[in-house]
Amino acid sequence: FNFSEIVELEQRYGANSTFFFLVTPSPGMGIKNADYRFSSPKFTRVQHLITNSGSEVGIHGSAGTSTDSSRLNAELTSFRVRVKGNRFHFLLYSPTFSGKIIDDAGLNYDASLGFAEETGFRNSFCFPFRPWDIQHDRPFQHTEIPLVLMDGTLQKYLGLLPGQAPLHIDPLFDEVRKFGGCMTVLWHNTHFSAYKYPGWKEMYVKILEKGAGENAAMLSCSRLLDLYSERTRFHNPS
Repeated sequence: FNFSEIVELEQRYGANSTFFFLVTPSPGMGIKNADYRFSSPKFTRVQHLITNSGSEVGIHGSAGTSTDSSRLNAELTSFRVRVKGNRFHFLLYSPTFSGKIIDDAGLNYDASLGFAEETGFRNSFCFPFRPWDIQHDRPFQHTEIPLVLMDGTLQKYLGLLPGQAPLHIDPLFDEVRKFGGCMTVLWHNTHFSAYKYPGWKEMYVKILEKGAGENAAMLSCSRLLDLYSERTRFHNPS
């Protein structure tokens, strides 16, 4: 339960972020889901702590919500602050169903489209974009924020030690910098634990230091979309 620590750390580097929360302990799919009660008063306080700090609370749609609109909408009622965006648990995004489900929930964005097993650009793109509704031949209403880098990719799937991670992280920064894009980073709060994941909190600090040193805007997903919308209007005045 280290949300204050994370908020204070990010504020030290002029950063804010989006905290995606699971709300259902048992999804009924045989997949590990929330191991806490999101309805407890301490999570109400945490939601306000995060939003009052300038960061953002999002929903981490449980297993099954990416194909079931009623389940995602039911989970949204658990929040005590306004929720604008989603990232599906285990990145379980369905190209057939998920876009419409996100739109029907009234969410502004999704942040699920990335690789679990590898770092990099699943969509060959480092900017937010409007996914295409193939069924109706038009863009969806929400924006997709591509996922580029996840701690679990480095630590679990690639089997790296923290000291080896920059060999994968630095080239991603270089590629994103070339285009003036966004380097979306997913860092679980469990990876701030020196007991279970020694060295991975320090790796996150190095990412913050690198961003601050290169004068990057380190933003929550909603603030990123605000900035992106302003840039789009500036470059397309019509």
